[in-house]
Amino acid sequence: MAVAGIESLLPAGTDARSVTYRTTLLTLLVHRCNVILGKVGEQNPLSRWQHGDDLDVALFEVAATIPTRWLPSEGGIAFPIDIPEFIKRVEQEAA
Repeated sequence: MAVAGIESLLPAGTDARSVTYRTTLLTLLVHRCNVILGKVGEQNPLSRWQHGDDLDVALFEVAATIPTRWLPSEGGIAFPIDIPEFIKRVEQEAA
């Protein structure tokens, strides 16, 4: 979906690029958090907030508010979200 299409779904003044970026980061975390953390073969620490194809609202709340960094155009090696802090905030939000 093009950014213009996403903008039409968001409240006026919402930065569609930021929403798309945060959604992409959340998708990566939900599917690959254990790999990103270097714990291949272990259970994804976010799986307790996944319910089949549905995600707990706490994941979205934290993804929308946690500080992020934009990845540099030349690439980078660090994930743009502090993952342990993300997990901690999700635990607090879900409580």
